[in-house]
Amino acid sequence: EDLIAWRRRVQAERKALADSVFGALPSSQPPLLERLSSGIAQDGGGRDAAQLLAYARELESSAYQLHYREVMTCMSLLAKAAGRLEQEGRLDGQIEALLAAEQLHSAVDRAAAALAAEVLNGDASQVADTLVTMAASGAGRQEYLDACLSRVLELLTTDAHSLTPAVVARIAGAIGRMQVEGGVGGARPSAVCGEINRRFLASFKAKLSELLPAFLEDDLGSLTVGFTAAFLGEAELRKILHRAAQLELGLTPRSLKHLPTIQAIEEAARRQHPFLSAALPLFMAATASDFGRSVGSSAARSKPLEAAVAGPAVRS
Repeated sequence: EDLIAWRRRVQAERKALADSVFGALPSSQPPLLERLSSGIAQDGGGRDAAQLLAYARELESSAYQLHYREVMTCMSLLAKAAGRLEQEGRLDGQIEALLAAEQLHSAVDRAAAALAAEVLNGDASQVADTLVTMAASGAGRQEYLDACLSRVLELLTTDAHSLTPAVVARIAGAIGRMQVEGGVGGARPSAVCGEINRRFLASFKAKLSELLPAFLEDDLGSLTVGFTAAFLGEAELRKILHRAAQLELGLTPRSLKHLPTIQAIEEAARRQHPFLSAALPLFMAATASDFGRSVGSSAARSKPLEAAVAGPAVRS
């Protein structure tokens, strides 16, 4: 608990320093998010590197003053623009585009630091949003993940009801994605690094197992094989597949988009636990065969993330 308090104090000091250096936001122009969205739309997808860099510098200087949802959206837009610049730079050999992309990623990273500061006083939904944004934008760092997980651990004790199935699923999915795809500089933040994170994982897995029977299609679709393969044991995996069968996930128009996710989770689970099939109920086995037929008629079959399965696993 002392470490959690220390992290909160450090983040508060960082925010106070930023407030004193940058001051209040100028009000003589439209909000940054509005201008960034409009600028990317007008130039055909964010190819004006000079303008993007100007937006990035503004995000860096104002991230601690903006609402966290605005910061998240700006991060997502800049990360996508950086990806396009990287692709163009590699294809055409444009060093300037590659350098601009690097600066955009740096701005996204600094904005993520502001989110990590905010999250220590945020609710469960804000923590989930923060983790999802960091994972999607490649802005994960171990210290940012530590801040988020310490807050979730605190909420599991003080406000457990706020951790709904949707929130828990998104947190798990984001953690798994960061561990597979990596974060800043290709580093892979770990949910088992440090005593507080290990305590978080134990409590969080118990909460996940408790809520699985109430998961809906979108909740199961928010999970990632990076989390399930690394952290869940046979009992939890069986619950996930059981719930997927109950919901006929992947067999209805509403849930078809989640079929690749549950397919990857199922394949990884059967690879890790060869006797899993025998432990499933009969209707689950029948639904599994339907999964196969549905996959065959869909556009593509999901390939499991081998890195998640091959890496060290922590299971109950």
